[in-house]
Amino acid sequence: MKLLAALLMLFTISDAEIVKLSLVIGNNIGLANEKPLKYAVSDAKRVSDVFNALSGVDKDRSYLCLNKDISEVEALLQEVSGRVKEIKKQDKSVQLTVYYSGHGGDDGFHMNGKTLEVATIRKRFEEMDADLKILIADACFSGALLDEKGGRVIKPATVYSQKDLNVKGSIILTSSSAGEFSHESKDLKGSLFTHYFISGLRGAADYDRDSKISLWECYHFARVNTLREAGESVQNPSFDYQVQGTENPVLANMNNGNAFVKFKECSEGLYRIVDTRSGILISSIRVLGGDSASLALPRSTYQIHHTRDKGVDIAVLDLTWGGTQIVNAKQFRMYPADVLVKKGYEGLKHKPSSIRITGGLREGFNNSGEFLLSGGIAYEYSTFTGSVEVYGDYSSDKVTGTYFKIDQKYIQTGLAGRYWLMNKSYWRLHAGAQVTFTLLEQKFERQHESELITAGYPPMPTVWGHIAGAFLLFGGDVMLPLNLDLGAEASFGINAADNGHGATESWIRFPVRLWVGYRF
Repeated sequence: MKLLAALLMLFTISDAEIVKLSLVIGNNIGLANEKPLKYAVSDAKRVSDVFNALSGVDKDRSYLCLNKDISEVEALLQEVSGRVKEIKKQDKSVQLTVYYSGHGGDDGFHMNGKTLEVATIRKRFEEMDADLKILIADACFSGALLDEKGGRVIKPATVYSQKDLNVKGSIILTSSSAGEFSHESKDLKGSLFTHYFISGLRGAADYDRDSKISLWECYHFARVNTLREAGESVQNPSFDYQVQGTENPVLANMNNGNAFVKFKECSEGLYRIVDTRSGILISSIRVLGGDSASLALPRSTYQIHHTRDKGVDIAVLDLTWGGTQIVNAKQFRMYPADVLVKKGYEGLKHKPSSIRITGGLREGFNNSGEFLLSGGIAYEYSTFTGSVEVYGDYSSDKVTGTYFKIDQKYIQTGLAGRYWLMNKSYWRLHAGAQVTFTLLEQKFERQHESELITAGYPPMPTVWGHIAGAFLLFGGDVMLPLNLDLGAEASFGINAADNGHGATESWIRFPVRLWVGYRF
């Protein structure tokens, strides 16, 4: 923030009427010994798109040069220079922004096997007759473009008219210092510096919340986040400016957009906005507690990701028809972190609840050594870290003795809590605890029961008992298509039973459960 504060002290913002031009150059191919880049061209396209959408650059004054040879790039530079002169003859002020994304070295920009030398770049840039010239270079060793004396500010000049460009001169911003590499990110699908520069233009750098993104706001945002994300890989965005005047140049105006997302009452942290149609990470923004930050986005459908320690919160956003949508904490749903590696997740829906049809084996009453089949139904609610389940099931048994037989029916209810040892998109492993209560109905039948009743003996009474248990659980489940999941679980614990006649008995048991569930 010290850099931003120092720079902003040099300027006061005004909204002068000026003609803006942009030239964006992208090239994935460098010298023969350099590995081709993956995202330089796509970065350049995104920069050009945001300039056209938010910077006030007319399409006929926007130039995009992709994977061209140096001769073609120099020819385009001359064309732009001529265009600037034509506009100047109309007594208009001109702001020109040139953006380069590609290979580079201490000697200059590397394009299709050749080098556009530093001296040539600076000469072409200085020859441009624009009132304000901004060169932004996202390339390795791009700091070599900077003057050896570094950044300096010329004494402010008197401003006579608000219709004139109130800052004049040239500014060079680079993604790295001399001798440093710039970095691409598979996660961001682009370079660190360009991703955060674009995010800044879309509103993430709107520190003063005036909907206008100044050059220094955007550069500061890109610099701070590049330094943070590069980590141990040293990458220090740098600058050289020779300017006079009182205006902090505006690079983007969010009011030029037609689709917006506004964050309101969201948790603090980094939020990433992904276009669900293309899978491209459009923007990143860091939201402070209670902040109401906004972003201007292209019309599309989006997912907003907020990564946490054990998973990711995701909100779905439809801006197909433009307008403004407010996103708050209640709209986010929880998912395992590995869900982000899935492609085509635009149809992703949060399904924390499930209904399960269960079946299992459990020991009979009085630890008889017999195992009974049971079946039932359960409801489970899941979070990132675990779940809570309530269930009920039923089983029956017949015990035959020398003089009588017993028809037993078990109605069991239980409450289980599980902790996810592993929680992935397609499978989970858990440990947990469970308490159960079983109601036992016992109907006794003697030999020759009907004859005994006919002889006047009273029928045998129905006896009710109950069984209470506490268990440890271990198991897992697999997520299937159609929102189904299949699971298995083994338990270890103790039962305490009252047989209905005042006698109690306890025993250790090892029940097993299987289930198939539907998530919703």
